[in-house]
Amino acid sequence: MANMNLTFEDRMDYLETLRDIAAAMGPRHAFQASLRLLLETLAARHGFLRPHLVIFDPETATLRLCVAEEAAVSTNAVYRPGMGVTGQVFSSGKPVVIERLKDSPEFLGKFFRRTEDELDTLSFISVPVLTPNPEPDTDGDTRRVIGVLSVDTQRASVQELKAQRLFLEVVAGLIAARAAYLQESMRQTHAVEDYLSGAVPHSLTAYSPVMKTLMRCAEQMAGTRLPLFLTGTQGCGKGYLAVWIHEKSGRGGMDPVRYKVPDLGKVADPAGFDIKIERELFGYRKGSFPGAERTHKGLIELANCSTLIIEDIDRLSKRLQERLLVCMREQQVLRAGGGEPVAIDVRFLFSSQMSGHELIDEGFLIDDLSQMLMEHCLECPALSERREDIIPLAEQILTQIATENGESVKRLSENLGRIFQNYDWPENIHEMSHCLRVAVNNSGDALELTQEHLPYELKKNEVSCGPRRSFGDAVEAFEKQLLEDALQRSHGNMLQAARDLQASYRIVNYKVKKYGLDLRCFQDPELKR
Repeated sequence: MANMNLTFEDRMDYLETLRDIAAAMGPRHAFQASLRLLLETLAARHGFLRPHLVIFDPETATLRLCVAEEAAVSTNAVYRPGMGVTGQVFSSGKPVVIERLKDSPEFLGKFFRRTEDELDTLSFISVPVLTPNPEPDTDGDTRRVIGVLSVDTQRASVQELKAQRLFLEVVAGLIAARAAYLQESMRQTHAVEDYLSGAVPHSLTAYSPVMKTLMRCAEQMAGTRLPLFLTGTQGCGKGYLAVWIHEKSGRGGMDPVRYKVPDLGKVADPAGFDIKIERELFGYRKGSFPGAERTHKGLIELANCSTLIIEDIDRLSKRLQERLLVCMREQQVLRAGGGEPVAIDVRFLFSSQMSGHELIDEGFLIDDLSQMLMEHCLECPALSERREDIIPLAEQILTQIATENGESVKRLSENLGRIFQNYDWPENIHEMSHCLRVAVNNSGDALELTQEHLPYELKKNEVSCGPRRSFGDAVEAFEKQLLEDALQRSHGNMLQAARDLQASYRIVNYKVKKYGLDLRCFQDPELKR
C-alpha cells in the first residue's frame, strides 16, 4: 500500500483497524459478535457501505448471508457458485473490483437495496475468504474458499480502489479462522434442524464449546435405552433437548409422552395429590377406588415403545420414586389397585432444575434412583455460561418473529448486542424470547432494536447488564464531542473541521454521517436544540 499515494491518515486508519481486528479475533471473544463489530468498524472508520460476509453452506451448496453491518432486504436470499459477482469470487478464488455498479450486468445485489443514485456513484469490492490452512492431501499452499467479504464504497481512482481491495484481502485473512468456525457451526445447525422444527432449534443453538460438547454427548446417548437425567436452571432448554434425544433415537416415529411433576408444597392436600400423581403415572384398575368405573392406562403405559419425559423428578415423593425404580428395572408397570403387571418398552428421560450434587446433598432422590441417574447425567448450561450463543440465538428468534409477523427481520444495535451479551439472563431463553418480542413491538417501523425498546423489567435491571458505558462507547462519545467542537468552530464547514482535526475530509464526512450530525445546526445557531 506504500506506493498507492495514500495519505498518512489513511495508512494509520488501515493499520489501526488491522490491529483492532487481530485483537478482536482472539479466542475469548464470541466470534459472531466479533465479526459484526468488525463490519461496523469497516463502515465507521473507512466509509465502507453495507460490508457483509457470506459463507458457503456445503449442505445446500449455496452462499448465505451470515453477518452484515446493515439490515438485509432478505436473509433468505442465496447465491450459488458462479452466480453474480459474489458467486464468481467464490468459484474463482480471486477478488473482483467494480468501478461503478451501474456498469456491471453481473452485479445482482440480492441482499441490499440501492438507489439509482447509489448505483451510479458507488463501487463494489469483493474478496474471497480462504481456509486459514492448506487443505490436506494437496500439493503446495492449496486453500479452499469458504466465503466472500464484500463492501460498497464511494467511487475513487483505480489506485485507491486497489488499495482498498488489498486491505480487505488482509482483513479476510485475519477473519478466516472465525469464518471456518462459522461454516463448521452451520453444518452442526443443519444436523440439529434435521430433527427439530419451529422454535425448538433456538435453545439448542451450539456455537459455544460447552453446547457443542453437550450436543455430542446427547447424540451418543440418544440411541441407547438407558435412562437419562438432564439438569439445568429453568428455561435453559432441557425440555427441547429431551425431545431432540427422543427424535434421534429409534423411537422417533412415536410421539414422546411428557409429564411435569407438580410442586406438592403448593397444594392444600399433598398426600391426596400424591395419590392423584400415582394414578396419572401408573394407571388404575376398575373399582380400585370410588369413582373408578373403568380401568385406566397411566402415562407409563401410554409411552410404550416411545419415551416418557418426566420433568422435575425431584418433586416426586419417595414412595413414588420407589415404584418408578421398580418399573424401570423390570420394564413392567403395576396399576393402582393390583392385578397382573403390564409389560412395557419405555425409555425414561428425567429432568430437574437442581444440579445432581444438590439433589444428592439435599436428599431429594432415593439412593438407588440417584445412583442410576447420575451415571447418565447431562447438565444443560445456563445462557450466561454460553455467551457465544447469545447473539446467534437472538438473531434466530428475531428471524422467527419476523416470519410470524410477515415483516422484515430486525437486528440488534451494537450497544444492545453488548447489553445482551453482558446480561446474565436468569430465566434464560424464555426471558430472551419475551424481551425480544416486547422490543420488536416497541420498535415500530425501525429495523434496528436499541436499548430504548427493551421491556421495563430489563431496563430497571440495567445495572446488571454490565458497565453503564463500555470503553468503546466512551471513545465514541469523546470522538463525537471533538467532531462537534470542530464543526462549531468552523460553522459547519467540514473541510475546515478536517484541517483542525488533522484528519482527511473523507473521514470527517463519514463520521458526520455515523453520528447523525446535522450541519445546518452548526451553520445556524437557531436550529440547535
